[in-house]
Amino acid sequence: MKRIFIAIAFLAFFAFQLAAQAVTSVTDISVLVTNMSVQITWKRGQGYSYSPDTNYRIYRDTKPLTKQTVNASTLIAEQDSSQLIFSEILPDTAHYYYAVMAVKDDSFLTSAVVPGMNATQVAVTGQYSDWEITEKANISNFNVIAQNSAVIITYTTENRGNRLNLYRSIYPFTNLESLANALLLASFTDTGAPLTDVPPQNQSFYYALAEESAVSDGTARFIRGVTTSIAPVSIRRSNTSLNTTAQTSRIAPLPLDSYGSATDESETSQLLSEYGTDSGAISLSSKNFREMYIFPSETADYPGGATELSSIVLACFNTKNWLKAESELSKYIAGTNSNSAKQRAEFYLAEAYYFLGKKRQSLLLFLSLRDQYPLESAEWIDAVIALK
Repeated sequence: MKRIFIAIAFLAFFAFQLAAQAVTSVTDISVLVTNMSVQITWKRGQGYSYSPDTNYRIYRDTKPLTKQTVNASTLIAEQDSSQLIFSEILPDTAHYYYAVMAVKDDSFLTSAVVPGMNATQVAVTGQYSDWEITEKANISNFNVIAQNSAVIITYTTENRGNRLNLYRSIYPFTNLESLANALLLASFTDTGAPLTDVPPQNQSFYYALAEESAVSDGTARFIRGVTTSIAPVSIRRSNTSLNTTAQTSRIAPLPLDSYGSATDESETSQLLSEYGTDSGAISLSSKNFREMYIFPSETADYPGGATELSSIVLACFNTKNWLKAESELSKYIAGTNSNSAKQRAEFYLAEAYYFLGKKRQSLLLFLSLRDQYPLESAEWIDAVIALK
């Protein structure tokens, strides 16, 4: 009789545990994938209602998420609890799992991670469309920044050595017909180096980059942020007598050192004379550095606990050991499977480059992170360019 009672008690306890696990603050999670776009929706769990003090945290990993792996390294977003939907562009075509957890005052409302309720059971995989595959193999990450009297242009190409055409227009680039209203600024062999243009002042311009052969055979595509500028840029001057004309525009390598070594003095002087005294050219002699920045998830008092990334950051940044930070962060980036942690590590690496004087690497890395951290990246981009 005693054994039967113990068995019944055990079963009752087990059933209670299952019932407790089944009651989650988030339920009915579902995922819709369209090409590389992911949309996640969910519902509030039974007994839970909207509260302005509650937020939803979205986690992503290449393995099914558990209570142990729902932490700072897999956290990709946090949003107000009035929104029961989250969308993102997948970073690559790997297999990904998601979980959504509700928090109040940095504490989980329910700590259980239940597949099918607040965590996905099946991995989702993005797929590039045909044109994305074509463009990704050639030109991507087209960025344009106005700085003082010049426009700085950066881009990424998979295969160097091709002939590229750079265009400028007062109209957006949408198709080949857009070239009829555009000025061909340069036709050059791709080396991957950033470019500069000195356009007429007090006018707004769009820029586009295309392979010379694609323009010739009519297959060139113009996609915002991929091969063309996302928005128009302009060089503003209150004194209209200082306006330049189209004839003064020029294309030249950006005056940034590639490996953190000092640039040739005569070359720097020449660039300064071409740009004028307010050109924004960078010199390693500057000591007016920005203060380092650490994301909350890597601070010592973050409730998610210590991670490999936070240990690297706290050890290197607190001692300002930037050479060690560069080495350790590079290793971490190469080995991590978490995209959100990798992006934060890249941000820290860009900071390390900045403090080491490796301005070109720092600028390009901050530019690549503008979508993930728009405000933080914008401030650091300005700081890199403003170094004297």
